[in-house]
Amino acid sequence: GKLVGKWNDPYVPFEFDITDAIKSGQNEVFVFVNNVNTSGLFEDYNTARRGIYRDVNLKFIPEVHVEKDVYIQTSVAKKSLNYQLPIINSSNKKEQITLRFKITDSKGKLVKTWNSDEKVTLLPLENKTVTVSQLWDNPHLWSIDDPNLYFITTEILNAKGRLLDSHELRFGFREITWNKHRLYLNGNEIFLRGDGGHPIGDLQSGKVYSEAWIRQLKEQGVELVRLHDLPRHAEMYDAADEMGFLLISEASHHFRLPPKEQAISHMEGLVKWLRNHPSVLMWSVANELHWRNFEEPAYLIELCNKLDPTRPAFNSDFSKWSRFGNVISHHYDAKNIWTDWEEYGPEKVMVWDEIGNVWQHDRPLKTGPAGIEVSSQDVATGTWRDGWEMLRKDIESFADGKVINNDFYRVNIYIPWELCYNFYRFQPTNNFQKFYPKYGPFEGSPGMKPLFINPGSSTL
Repeated sequence: GKLVGKWNDPYVPFEFDITDAIKSGQNEVFVFVNNVNTSGLFEDYNTARRGIYRDVNLKFIPEVHVEKDVYIQTSVAKKSLNYQLPIINSSNKKEQITLRFKITDSKGKLVKTWNSDEKVTLLPLENKTVTVSQLWDNPHLWSIDDPNLYFITTEILNAKGRLLDSHELRFGFREITWNKHRLYLNGNEIFLRGDGGHPIGDLQSGKVYSEAWIRQLKEQGVELVRLHDLPRHAEMYDAADEMGFLLISEASHHFRLPPKEQAISHMEGLVKWLRNHPSVLMWSVANELHWRNFEEPAYLIELCNKLDPTRPAFNSDFSKWSRFGNVISHHYDAKNIWTDWEEYGPEKVMVWDEIGNVWQHDRPLKTGPAGIEVSSQDVATGTWRDGWEMLRKDIESFADGKVINNDFYRVNIYIPWELCYNFYRFQPTNNFQKFYPKYGPFEGSPGMKPLFINPGSSTL
């Protein structure tokens, strides 16, 4: 057999070109997977996992085609879109191409079309990025209350007008901006309540679960999830796009950093993978590195700004260790929220992304009737009461805002730690018996499909 590639990042999608390794007729493709941590990334949730747990696709692409790392930028203020398209000619002959674009709404109605005036020459085996810009006077904006989505289709035509490739991307027309200590969506200042988004297992790896969780949160006035510790399955981002929900996407740099080269590779892959999702509000490059004496990785923040200047990037930590981002973070420590903000970043938006501090699974409580639940959830004491009181006091410390340097300050984002652990009862699914879900055809259907679900394994 012929080795076509290796990959050691368990969170960011990747692909290999196997064209030169296959032959005419029947071929066998072998994929070897193990759980040895060779990446240096956060692996605490992966130690018991075996095999391939996310979707795998086999793609057939023409010799001249649009590559995967496309990037669309939309500006509400300028009423324009900017689209970067990496195009490769993998053939052995020169090609002269033109590009044709059309935009449709979610129902398939054509809303905009144009042709690129520029003819692009691609030499054999050349990869070239083409950037196109287009004014748009009246786009239907994507927002929390109205998550409108569009599809942009790019067609590559050769010199004779023959179609070589067609590529489609879903996007939302919206703009995130920040000015000093204020954060805006489509020109309107936003104040967001969030959820800490701590992963509770692979049961979350599906579209149905993601939609149900977002629906519950939105009903309670929660508009954002910080995806703590690690990237999630693709269906989570798709659901958030469709339902008008915002996400802070965080790298798998929890308490520690891998070697610099690996950290850059992981962060670059994460940003390029997710930067076309309108639901992604900002990038978090790491979580609380100071506990293990790692310095704030300014180089990762700079990388995010280079790859995606349309969103803020920051290091999620106590404010003292969150100085180099476009926004400043704060963890716990309610009594110092204003003094820390004034000392470490008064010219920046405040993201209080860990507020409150009740760790249900660390408390010395007896188990519940299922043997896997916490009894305080059943009797509505302990965790719920303590958690609410702590959050209430912390919220009161900043709710009215404060005048600093003759300017009025308010916290734009606050995220309780940990909403899903402390305020949701883990469900006694199927009368405390294993539940075996029924699915349709597996092939071609995205997302994880667990064979069974244990009682108490989910809050839904």
